[in-house]
Amino acid sequence: MWRLMFKNKLIFAITIFFLVLRSIFEVGLAILLKNLIEVAMGHSFRKMIDLMIIAILYICIASLINYCAAKSRRVLIKRCISYIRKRGFESIMNRETGRFYSSSRSYYINIFTKGMEILENSYFHVILDMLVGLTQFITAGILISLISPILGAFILTMSLIQLAIPMFSGKWIDGLNNQYMKEHNKFIGELNEQLGAFHIVKRFKLLGIMIGKYQMKSSEDLEKRYKLDLSKYLLNELSFLLGQIMFVGTYCIGGVLAMNRIISVADIVAASQLMTYVAFPLMRSSNYLVEIKSCKELRDEIHEILDTNFPDEGEFLNNDKSKIDEWDKITIKGLSFSYSSDTPVIKNLNCEFEKGKKYVIVGKSGSGKSTLLKIIAKMYMGYTGECLIGNNELSNINEKDYYDILSMVDQETYIFDATLKENVTLFSKDFSNEDVINALTEAGMSEFLKKIDYNLLLPLGEQGNSLSGGEKQRVSIARVFLRNPQIILFDEGTSNLDNETAGEVEEVLMNKDNCTVIAVMHRLNYHTMQMVDEILVMDNGEIIERGTYDELYNRKGFFYTLTMEGEEVL
Repeated sequence: MWRLMFKNKLIFAITIFFLVLRSIFEVGLAILLKNLIEVAMGHSFRKMIDLMIIAILYICIASLINYCAAKSRRVLIKRCISYIRKRGFESIMNRETGRFYSSSRSYYINIFTKGMEILENSYFHVILDMLVGLTQFITAGILISLISPILGAFILTMSLIQLAIPMFSGKWIDGLNNQYMKEHNKFIGELNEQLGAFHIVKRFKLLGIMIGKYQMKSSEDLEKRYKLDLSKYLLNELSFLLGQIMFVGTYCIGGVLAMNRIISVADIVAASQLMTYVAFPLMRSSNYLVEIKSCKELRDEIHEILDTNFPDEGEFLNNDKSKIDEWDKITIKGLSFSYSSDTPVIKNLNCEFEKGKKYVIVGKSGSGKSTLLKIIAKMYMGYTGECLIGNNELSNINEKDYYDILSMVDQETYIFDATLKENVTLFSKDFSNEDVINALTEAGMSEFLKKIDYNLLLPLGEQGNSLSGGEKQRVSIARVFLRNPQIILFDEGTSNLDNETAGEVEEVLMNKDNCTVIAVMHRLNYHTMQMVDEILVMDNGEIIERGTYDELYNRKGFFYTLTMEGEEVL
């Protein structure tokens, strides 16, 4: 991670130069003070005036150097954090879909907020502080040894005792920090969940329950933070105690040496000042090492996110995967999948979806319909068996090429804080206003377009708060229709629409030429069903019936039961 500083070679060199120079000037102030005392004891007013002028100039130059050091330091750290944020975000967004969903959103948010703050304060600043401290320690150590080897030996001994502290406390603090980070992740997840479920909390009067859950997670988070901070405080106090012993001991030993005329009073004052630049870096060194160790797990996670094989900007991480050859069907062979090892969601499933045909999957809730679509969409990759696109195994297909031919309308819709056109085109410049209007019309938004006077630059607000649930869903459908892909996966894409609008959208969908449609729908009118080439009926992770609507209805099996119950098909 520290190698990132070398990526900005010029600013890194400038920062190191000013930090070292600043440290030398700070230590040199003790020698200036020594000379002032010696001149004062010599009763030379003329020399005192000259030395005072030199001291003023010295302090002014030191202040300028301090400013330059602080500014270059901030610029260097800013560039390092900016690089990590940019490349880290690109790396996450370029992950394969299945790998992306293996971690929660709160985990990613925490990495880019709290994680960046910890990395900046507990790593980059600490590395530079260690450089400052090392320079001060070496410079002051040399000067104090020249004043008195005995004092130098005493201070060195006390320093070694202080350095032993992080050796015994590093793992302990590291463990406490990891516990805090895990608890903080849980707290962020709880907060994210509750804010996302605001309307449910209000509608079902869950405020008391949610506040209780929030307070419990908040208390656990703060308790872990309290234990971590308390432990760091105890280490600081121990270091401070040893520093005080060093400080008092220096005056005691210096006093004995002065009584024996080995050193002067001015030397004692200078030594006490120099001792600060020996003691303070060593007092802080234990904390520095603890801080660096405490964020090791975080640094490892960021390294993993950045990925050493990160490609050029805008490319996907799957350059080693196969490109899609010409394909004629999607073939599922012996497919099994489970979210946990105990409960399989899909069991030894076999089916085919021919290119250009239209399919609908029905079944009771939890039967595996949406999971099957997400596997075909490369969102879940931990399956056994085969999922072939033509002759290509899905897990070996380059994701970028795959999403050139496939689009999906999911149950969850996401609207960007952007204009209507940008939300449909997803910021692409390849589509005209006419293309966007046609896609929105096909998605059942003709009345909405009239109401806004075809203003495609209409801002939709954060998460589309100016749209209804049905309008959001239709924008999501328009995105897919605009691109006219070879494969459309439709996961209850009309669930928020009225029956008439849903029927119109489904008719457009089933009339898409040269497009393979695999749809999960709860509501299908008879007219739409006649356009479907095959209906697959799922139950408990298996396909138990398949055929056209008339075939399945006349068979009077499970599909017939669903239509009679009115639960899945209307």
